[in-house]
Amino acid sequence: MQIFGLSLEDLASIVGIIGGAATVFSWAFNKIVVDPLKDAIHNLSSTVDRLSDTNERQNKEIQQELHDHEMQLQAHQLSINNIKEKQEDLEDKNE
Repeated sequence: MQIFGLSLEDLASIVGIIGGAATVFSWAFNKIVVDPLKDAIHNLSSTVDRLSDTNERQNKEIQQELHDHEMQLQAHQLSINNIKEKQEDLEDKNE
């Protein structure tokens, strides 16, 4: 039996050769393109995770510093108010 002028054995050989070539191409494509791309994506993901952790830590530090400064500002405002009251009291006594 012949198809396209080729025997079944010839067609089977052609299919086998094409299949083998496709397998080699697929393996080479994975090794040359996909594997390095996977490594790059993994490295990028790790870098983003580290940046996120660093950003979160720095944000907490900044929030703590802001809280500390707000506490100092309140303490200074109380001191200023006390000084103003004392000054007013002294001015009232001097009048």
